[in-house]
Amino acid sequence: MENQNTLSVDEAVALADEKKFFELRKMLLDAEPADIAGVFEKLSPEQATIVFRILPKELAAEVFVEMDPEMQEYLIGSFTDSELKSIAGYLSAIDDWCRRHGKRFYFYIAPSKHRVYPEYYRHVRKMRPDGENGTEQLISYLRTHTRVKVMYPLDILLAHKKDGLMYWKNDTHWSLLGGYYGYVHLMRGMGEEKRILSFDRLTDYKYPVGNISNMYRFLPRDNTTVYQKPDIGKHYKCNPEDPQKVYRTPIVCTNPRKSGRIIMFRDSFSSTLIEYLAENYAYVAAYWYHALKNGDIENIEKNADIVIFEKIERDLHLLNGLKFVGD
Repeated sequence: MENQNTLSVDEAVALADEKKFFELRKMLLDAEPADIAGVFEKLSPEQATIVFRILPKELAAEVFVEMDPEMQEYLIGSFTDSELKSIAGYLSAIDDWCRRHGKRFYFYIAPSKHRVYPEYYRHVRKMRPDGENGTEQLISYLRTHTRVKVMYPLDILLAHKKDGLMYWKNDTHWSLLGGYYGYVHLMRGMGEEKRILSFDRLTDYKYPVGNISNMYRFLPRDNTTVYQKPDIGKHYKCNPEDPQKVYRTPIVCTNPRKSGRIIMFRDSFSSTLIEYLAENYAYVAAYWYHALKNGDIENIEKNADIVIFEKIERDLHLLNGLKFVGD
């Protein structure tokens, strides 16, 4: 594409502020994709979503390639009204079924790493804070239009950053300490404050290789960073034995000292949560998917008091289009 005009970022932002999106679109059609990507860094989240969707598809694809990965993640994570309605309809149908059958249903959104450590992510520092991101859109919609109990532990993780690293440096997931505070938020949201596990001390450990290390094999092992793990004891048994080392395999944990039964539909962020919950409840079963099947409904009816849907916020869009199979 030939660059016919020099793009004025300030003028583009002013048009967005004035909601003159048709005029802004005409301006962007003559600009280089890299320059347009620079405009997005100055827009609010709401404006960025609108502008991206009014670009011609080919130009939008070229601009997308020029964006920071975190900006790409944000745009993928924002929702249209129809998407919000679809996701809310699915979760609400599960919640309604659980209420009719004497079960408690909770929707738990695990924060992406850049929400807790925005100081290390360029687009989070640059993007204007006014407007909702996709996660905030969905939470607001669920709370306004449904009875679904939704939890998002961002505030508690931010509050405890001073106490230790909430996420592993070389991984996209929260650390054992971050997972603990995520668990505390979950228990409070379920009204289970009296069950919350406390700890007398923290044990130091290292985490030399994470999933970022595996994605970028040129990164050296991290043998220096020290993390903290809460010492909470262990009276449960899981099959497979270590939830931290299991990928997509169903996990069942039992604890004869406790009462209560949980079935969780989850992704990788629940690997830490499972261990804390297993120390709290007699039965915890976790399945790595969110599209419920008829067999899942029967399983819930027989084996669960509580149903938890855990989903990392960067993958919330995957809930769009799912249909409930219950009665």
